[in-house]
Amino acid sequence: MTQIRIPKPISHQKMQDLANLPLFHKLNNRRIIVAGHEVGAMWKAELLAATGAHIDLFLGIPINQEHKRVFDKIENVILHERRWHKDDLKNSALAVCQSISNEDAIAFITAARENSVLVNIIDKPEYCDFTFGAIVNRSPLVIGISTDGASPALGQELRGRLEIMLPQKIAKWLNLAAAWRPKIKKSDLEPKQKRDFWHIFARKALEANIQEPNDELFESLLMQTPSNEGNVSLVGAGPGDPELLTIGALRALQSADVVLVDDLVSQDIIDFVRREADIISVGKRGHKPSNSQDSIIKTMIDHAKAGKNVVRLKGGDVLVFGRATEEIKACEAQGIPIKIIPGITTAQGVAASLGISMTDREYSYKVQYITGSGKNGSLPQGINFDAIADKHATTFVYMPRHTINVFVEKALQSGISRETPAAIIINATRQGQKNIITTIAQIPHCFAEIEYDRPEILIIGDVLKNSNAYHEAMANFKETQKAPELET
Repeated sequence: MTQIRIPKPISHQKMQDLANLPLFHKLNNRRIIVAGHEVGAMWKAELLAATGAHIDLFLGIPINQEHKRVFDKIENVILHERRWHKDDLKNSALAVCQSISNEDAIAFITAARENSVLVNIIDKPEYCDFTFGAIVNRSPLVIGISTDGASPALGQELRGRLEIMLPQKIAKWLNLAAAWRPKIKKSDLEPKQKRDFWHIFARKALEANIQEPNDELFESLLMQTPSNEGNVSLVGAGPGDPELLTIGALRALQSADVVLVDDLVSQDIIDFVRREADIISVGKRGHKPSNSQDSIIKTMIDHAKAGKNVVRLKGGDVLVFGRATEEIKACEAQGIPIKIIPGITTAQGVAASLGISMTDREYSYKVQYITGSGKNGSLPQGINFDAIADKHATTFVYMPRHTINVFVEKALQSGISRETPAAIIINATRQGQKNIITTIAQIPHCFAEIEYDRPEILIIGDVLKNSNAYHEAMANFKETQKAPELET
């Protein structure tokens, strides 16, 4: 009998190590020291001046025409012909130097540290307390990109892509948001509604390539803001690879108050959930300790009735062997709004990882999904084994392990060839995916030899002949007479 688990909280992964901590400094009216007369120092002085800081630029040479051209109209940069002195660094917020030698850099750093000033030595990251990354400037939206000096070119490339992606009018939208924020704070909206309002605003802003924002939009967005009632979203997380998560799923995770997570959802996907949300494990595993479906539904309903945005996050697609009907009906019976966000099916992920199409003009004109585990854990009654034996079918069997002997026996009795290609895929689309490619007659033997600790799916059909991995595995099989095993 399956041991019953109860829902329990889970956490995000520990924050990964950071090479640098990204900080955004308010520098308006602060004093900053820049030393140097070449292009690097001039550019840093011009950049820092754009923050509203007061810049003392110590050139160390007479002022020339280039200096005058660059700084003629920048009133908050003062040019000094003399070299910097350690007393110049007193009461400054930051200090930047384009050094002419290591000795010069060390002297500048020493003076800065004596005055408790953070220092940057241009083009010498090993000497820096802070660095300048590539910047996307749509102020008040500012994006900084750092590679810790490993590849400035990559930072610049990424900056270019972000520049293309962001609407040109995004700054106008943000200025409007700043004007609206006091209104929203003073409004009668509940905290959840206020968050929903700003998520709707953000989506509109990022889609607004042409639209000019205006005050009329405020009332329109208010009307689009959902009521304070709770709701449920059934969200497909895909087969495991976080890159297969849909945009709709990502938006749901980032606006959720509570996320109920299956065991098969990878930690990389869980980490997309916003940090303030409660994440609760409600895993169900065949023939292993599992949360009962009743307890999952109760947890889901209780949180929704408390006015929360609840996401029920499931591996693969929620509508394929995901008990979606029971959860949909439970929400409908309680009058709780429910939304379905489908995901990439495990079958699709498996086919893609093997480099094959599920259908093929030569081998397959139909695809069928079958579960190997019925309501009571046994092989479901009524499976059409004649359809499985069809030479022109591609069959995916979900949760196949515990009924595989009976399944294969009945398939063989229905006339499927013992040499029909078959593959067991373990940990589909994730790190450590394992492919065991063989024939249907050998499948029970393969299952008997592999440990049961990861999700498994079985694919049967001649379309596997389109996979290079199949031909390699078959060659190995003929040589060793042992079920082939191929890792990807």
